[in-house]
Amino acid sequence: AGAAAGRAPWIAFQDSDDLWRPDKLRRQMAALDAWEGDCIAAYCGMEIRDAAGAVTGVVPDPAVRPCAGSIVADLVWGSLVSTQTLVLRRDIFERIGGFDPEMPALQDWDLMLRAAPLGDVAFVDADLVEQRLSDNSITRSSAKRLQAQQRILGNHAALWAAYPMAQAHHLYRIAGGHRMAGDRRQALEAARAACRLVPRSLKYRAMAAYLQLAACLPGPRMGRAA
Repeated sequence: AGAAAGRAPWIAFQDSDDLWRPDKLRRQMAALDAWEGDCIAAYCGMEIRDAAGAVTGVVPDPAVRPCAGSIVADLVWGSLVSTQTLVLRRDIFERIGGFDPEMPALQDWDLMLRAAPLGDVAFVDADLVEQRLSDNSITRSSAKRLQAQQRILGNHAALWAAYPMAQAHHLYRIAGGHRMAGDRRQALEAARAACRLVPRSLKYRAMAAYLQLAACLPGPRMGRAA
């Protein structure tokens, strides 16, 4: 609704319980101005803080920084761009249809999976946003995250087809989510799907075998391990 009410060529997002540091927007716009070529967005780093204010992590992970330009190959492994770290061209936002209103969580990842294939993305390598987790934060809901992961895999099937290793990685995580929720049948289906994509993975095969035994279901054909 906020994006629809605006008229500026760029859109920036801010969540109700998080903080921008004072020079966040200035530094991102400077990065966009300095970019050579067509750039559709800019993002920055973010500190994650618990209810007591202690830093518990950063996004994106330092292992993948700096990730700029064409970021799709990194983005398929997980979300690099939290919504409140993002500045996005309005025409791109409108072209991809904005946020998916049916997403229960991970709206930022879904948005960028649709936006990133359309152009370069700049990155300001500094933690200019503070995410403050509260008891009612969507991030804390494992059930919503599990639903969102499944929806993202379904909605971006063509993209995952080009990155089967990444798809298997997420199916493995979905299997773990179902297992933690007590749904062993759904967990086994996801683990079997991961095995079909990467049949030589001992990790995926081990989870499928464990879930198969736990659920007392007939054994699947998963290919031969190396």
